[in-house]
Amino acid sequence: MKKRMLAGALCLVLTLSASLSLSGCSTAAQAIDLMDGVSAGDVIGDIELTGSEDRAIADFAVQLFKNSGPESKNTLVSPFSVLCALAMTANGAGGDTLAQMQ
Repeated sequence: MKKRMLAGALCLVLTLSASLSLSGCSTAAQAIDLMDGVSAGDVIGDIELTGSEDRAIADFAVQLFKNSGPESKNTLVSPFSVLCALAMTANGAGGDTLAQMQ
């Protein structure tokens, strides 16, 4: 008798939890447009790097590797990823912050 009551209670709990989780799904939910009012900027075409820019990028990579962690530990770092992250940050920066990054 106890097993039957326990099975019935478990069935009731599972049925209630399933109905509560499904009741949250509604067709009335609307997605908002996160790009509303945002327009794309001008895209610069092919960019040719000068010798000094190539050298600056290489120097940045070497300094990043030197300062990324102690020599006794293995460290994985991507200079390209760091440069991309800094470029995205500079793209969104303005005023004093942008001036300091340049």
